Amino acid sequence: MINSEFMITAVYVLLFLALGTMVSIVRRNDPRYSYFLPALLAKLVGGLGFGLIYVYYYGYGDTFGYFNQSLTFTNHLQEDFWGGMKLILYLDNDAAKYIYSEYGLRSRLFSGQDTLVVIKLAALINLLTFSKFFATTLWFSFLSFVGLWYGYLKITEIYPGKRLRRLFAISFFFVPGIFFWGSGLMKDTVLIGFFWPLVVALLPLTRLRNPKWTEWIVIVLSFYFVFTTKIFAVFCLIPGLVFMIYHQSKNRIKNRLIRRIVAPVLLFSISIISVFGALRLSTFSAKFNIESAFETAKVYQDYHLEESSSGSSYRLLEFDNPIATYLLNIPGAINVTFFRPYIWEINSAAMALSALESLFVLGLFLLVLRRGGFKTNYRILKSDLVLMGLLIFSLLMAYIVGFATYNFGTLVRYKIPCLMSLLVILCVLYDRLTEIKLSRRRL
Repeated sequence: MINSEFMITAVYVLLFLALGTMVSIVRRNDPRYSYFLPALLAKLVGGLGFGLIYVYYYGYGDTFGYFNQSLTFTNHLQEDFWGGMKLILYLDNDAAKYIYSEYGLRSRLFSGQDTLVVIKLAALINLLTFSKFFATTLWFSFLSFVGLWYGYLKITEIYPGKRLRRLFAISFFFVPGIFFWGSGLMKDTVLIGFFWPLVVALLPLTRLRNPKWTEWIVIVLSFYFVFTTKIFAVFCLIPGLVFMIYHQSKNRIKNRLIRRIVAPVLLFSISIISVFGALRLSTFSAKFNIESAFETAKVYQDYHLEESSSGSSYRLLEFDNPIATYLLNIPGAINVTFFRPYIWEINSAAMALSALESLFVLGLFLLVLRRGGFKTNYRILKSDLVLMGLLIFSLLMAYIVGFATYNFGTLVRYKIPCLMSLLVILCVLYDRLTEIKLSRRRL
């Protein structure tokens, strides 16, 4: 790192920490803000660590591709700002052709909106960082932190309490795989920075009330970035939202007879609307078109198996019948997403960190299961629509990324949204079970 880059990066580190300190002081009466500065520091360390690992250990990676291509966009912004903004704001699917025809630029990263949105965001940030890689990475970390903190504040409003504040803070900000792999100049950082704001801002709709205008802004902005970076995350959200809206609507019908008559029609109507909505969304991305979803998964499997020469790949069951392959691998794919790699599968330092994280998640899962058993945990889940919606999302996304990835190194990044959702569920279950245990002791 040359001196100018070090100086600019150091300035932004101090600036962000100073800002974090000011916010912590101003909001010191809110106990949640006791985690603000440590969480911000963890996020910044994650971003710098991510950049250092890729610069001095790997020496290559998509993060460099995003940054290098963003420099060209930044140059256009500096030469002709409004002309450059025209390029930034071009959102059609033929962006690669447009960029080539208008500017003579060509890159594989221009072919998809998921990669192009990262390049555009980095190009705008470069104007603030004098186009320095580490400083731009820090901005990605900071913006992702802002989104996560918004999600953290909202989820602690839904599930208040000292114990849950602490558990949610750990889940959002201090799990190594989340703050490291979700803090670099990558799609995953953008995704998790907007995913939780989207989820919590959509919750009023599931309660059949109109969100505030500020929540609508969050919904629109967050939906765009989540949909653009990882469209399948939106598809995975839909079933959980349908479940919550259906049950909330059904519960508002007080007459039992009418509820029994109307409920199937209501479920059918909501499901049809959701399916048509999902099909409509899929037309915006041939890469994740629903009709070719499993063919896409197969392509990803083959790519990651070929890419993995370090022994970080894994395999699931294979059958002659493709339907059997898809269905019988549901438990294995979910297991590999949440609980693997196992300790005995470690063959590198990166996998060691991932294995310890998986061991922690498995331990928490078994602790919750042992403390409450299936019956009590099911009763708690059944009584909480938000937890059930998050569970549906977590399991569906865990299956998709576990089935499609076949590489532990890539899986650790792809699974972050569903891992965080699972941790939220386990934290709430642990808190509820602890309260039940304490109440029994008082008796």
